[in-house]
Parts: sequence; C-alpha cells; structure tokens
Amino acid sequence: MSCKVAQIVRMVPHGKRMASTLSQVDPGEILPFSAMPGPPSLPLLGHLHLLSSKKTALSMDKFQTSLMEQHGDMVRLQVPGKNMVFLYNPDHFHVLSRNEPRIPITPVFDIFDYIRTHKLGTRYTSSKGLISNMEDWYDTRKAVQKVMMRPNSAMHYVPEVEEIVLELIEKVEAEKDPQGKYELNAELKKFATDAISLMFIGKKLGAMQDSEDGKMIIENIEKMMLKWGDILFLPLWLQKMTPQISHMSKFIGETYDVVRKHIDQQISVTHEDDKTVLASLIKQCGRDSVIPAVFAVDALQAGSETTGLQSNFLLYNVAKSPEVQEKLYTEICDTIGPQGRLTDAALAKMNYTKACLTEAMRINPVSLGGMRLIERDTVIGGYQIPKGTEVIRCGYSAGMDTRNFKDPMRFLPERWLRANKDRHESNAFANIPFGHGARSCIGMRFAKMEMYVLLVKFVQKYKMVNESGEVGTRTTLTVEPDRPVILSFHNRY
Repeated sequence: MSCKVAQIVRMVPHGKRMASTLSQVDPGEILPFSAMPGPPSLPLLGHLHLLSSKKTALSMDKFQTSLMEQHGDMVRLQVPGKNMVFLYNPDHFHVLSRNEPRIPITPVFDIFDYIRTHKLGTRYTSSKGLISNMEDWYDTRKAVQKVMMRPNSAMHYVPEVEEIVLELIEKVEAEKDPQGKYELNAELKKFATDAISLMFIGKKLGAMQDSEDGKMIIENIEKMMLKWGDILFLPLWLQKMTPQISHMSKFIGETYDVVRKHIDQQISVTHEDDKTVLASLIKQCGRDSVIPAVFAVDALQAGSETTGLQSNFLLYNVAKSPEVQEKLYTEICDTIGPQGRLTDAALAKMNYTKACLTEAMRINPVSLGGMRLIERDTVIGGYQIPKGTEVIRCGYSAGMDTRNFKDPMRFLPERWLRANKDRHESNAFANIPFGHGARSCIGMRFAKMEMYVLLVKFVQKYKMVNESGEVGTRTTLTVEPDRPVILSFHNRY
C-alpha cells in the first residue's frame, strides 16, 4: 500500500461510517480517475445537461445529495473542457485542505479576474481583491488578514451593530400586523448591508432607511449573483461569450463607484489611530491604496446577501424551537438582564447563543460548500485525481449526513456545547460553513458577531413563533428559503 493511501485509510474512524468510497477501494492499489463512479454522460457535452438544467439550478442541494446516495462519497462529472469531482466525506475534505498551495485556486473566481482586468481595469488597478485567483490576491489577503484576524477587531463594533438591530426592531414594532406577523427577509439584507458598510466603509449606507445607495447596492448584488449563477459551471472561454458578462460588469462597476465615493469621504476624516477597520487598513496600506475600497466591495458582495439569508434561517430555526428559544432567553437574562445592553465581554460568555448559530449554519447553510482546482496529481480516497480537476466540497450534504450527525434534521444547538451529552463526535470538517485554510471567509468573525447580536436582541425583545409551516430551500448561487419566512413577534416587555 502506498504511504498516501495508507494515511487516508487510517483517517476513517473504524465503525463510524457506512459504506463509503474508501471501503470500496482495494487498499493495495490506487485506482485511475476513470474508475471513479458517476452518472451517465452524453457525448461531447458530458454532464452539462445535468449541471445547467433549471431543475438542478433551483435544487442544487438535493442534486448533490442524490449523487452521493447513488454513487458514493466521490463522484466524477465532466463538462466541456474540464473534469469535476464532488466530495462528500469530511475525511476527504481534510486531505484536500492539507494539499493547498500558496494561492489556492477557486475556479468560479476566474470570471471576476476577467471582468476586473478586461472590463473594469481602470477601477481595479493594483489589486483585483479577494474574489480573485491572481498573484496580487496573496498580497491583498496578507494585508487585510492582519487587520481582520485580530481578536477584538469584530467585537469593537458590538455596540454599533446593536444600534442597527434596534432600528430593525423599531421597524418590526411599527409594521407587524395585529397578530404580530412580519416577514423579515428584505429587512435582514438591509441590516447586513448597513452593518457591513459600517465596519468596512466606516459609515452606514442607510439601507435601513431605504437610501438610494443602499437600495442600489442590494439590488445590484442580487442581480449580479443571479447572472453569475446562470454561467457558474461553464468553462471560462464559454462564459466570456455570454451576455451575462456585460451585465455582471455593469453591476460590479456601479457597486464599486458607490463604495469608492463613500470610502473616499471617510478616508479624509479618518485618523490612523482610530480603532476601526478602515483606520487599520489605511495604516497598513496607505491612504492612496485601492485596497480599502476593493475590500469593502468584496465584503458587500460576499456578505450582504449571505448574512441576510443566514440571519433569516437563524431566526426561523429558533422560532420553530420553543425549548431552544427559552434556553436562549435564560442565557440572555442571566448575562445582561431582560432589557440590558450588549458588550463584547457579555457576548463572549453566551455559549448557547453561539451554538444556535453554528447549528443553524449546519442545518441551513446558505453556501453549499467550496471549490478548488487541483494543481498537481493528487490521491484522495484511493483515486488518482489529475492536475486541472475541479474539486467541489459538498458541505451541505456532509452536514446533513447521518454518518456525521445523529438525527441531522433536528435543530439541536447542544451538539456544539462542550461536555454536553449531545455533543457531536464527527470530524470537524463535517461542518465548515466559512470554508477552510487560506480561502476561509476573512470576515467570519464579523459575520458571526452580526448574527449573535441580532439573535440576542430579538430573543430578548420577543417570543418568536414560526408562521410559515415547514420552510424548504431553493438554490440560486446561494441557498434561500423556498417561501416567505413569516414569524410572529410577541413582546416580552
């Protein structure tokens, strides 16, 4: 047995997994890529008909899981010009993470490099940002990471994010119907946009007040993501020929211009010794650097839609779980009281609050996983995967797999509490909604903090009840509810 295969085989806990790809592979040999199972393909087109169909696009989560159920933990697909592998086993995710190069290539970002270089080159001059595979990604990530990964960078904003949540609560109070019912989805996107702009531009864009700039950015990001989703699985050469490119360029360019206008205003009044992200980036990169503006655009494009959607799923799962909600309320009252204000020190003590978000992101993640380009021949699960293959980590399917989580459909925050009898024992890679390694979400601490504050203030103020029935999912580029999420909000004080 080769050392590589032996190492992979040893990583599978004995008795923990059902029949998987590893158990189907003779440990005495490495199987060729062609031996990996997959669905029937068409001549020339391969599996393009499956990946590009409207049915698959709207139910990609179910499509990924069905492939696993039919073919196992590793599934091979092909479209014109590229090979793809869907991974489902967290042990394989771990192997993938250990083989990453200095700049891990995320193939779906190639289209952004093309747009920002050839369509918007006058804006994206010295940096193409973090949604990129180019060499300057490394320098940008290195500069931004020094600011974003400081332990207190996100917690500094707790009081100001709390104020934005209180604005949202005032809106719910004014607009909920006589039975207390209200649909939050659009307002949660506005909340996320204002919180992100506060932290990374240095001022709120006024989305909660329906400002023109706030509305334009939210609409442009929604439209851009829809156009991107239409061509996601096409090879780059074919993407360049589609009309979606010009639409995406327009939406990204307009968003950049609005952000640049606001960030230039803030730079002129920001001192380098301020304790803000913008001040730290100015100190790190210089006042003339494009990095603060490019990073703010990336933060809005990557975070406003996803944080808004994830917040919706978070409140929905808590609202339909009265027992969980009351445990949360008890933790809140014990920590800050029934009407108290949040501090970073108080939030640090709220372990059940944090567990609720982790569980919501397991059961209803708004991202299905991650993608990498294999840059050298690699062995995963006993199969030889050739250089140039696109590997998709199917995180949603792993999070809902009974081999990884007992009773996975149940919303059980106790899975994430140390020393709890329901504490999960699965591989840590079974639930990594923010990704892993150098490509992990650089704004993870900020996004978590936003949603912790949101959850605390809503449960402190309201007893929430789900009025939507059982909400399912549909997929575009992200995962979203398949119907309006309507909750009723009953005042506790």
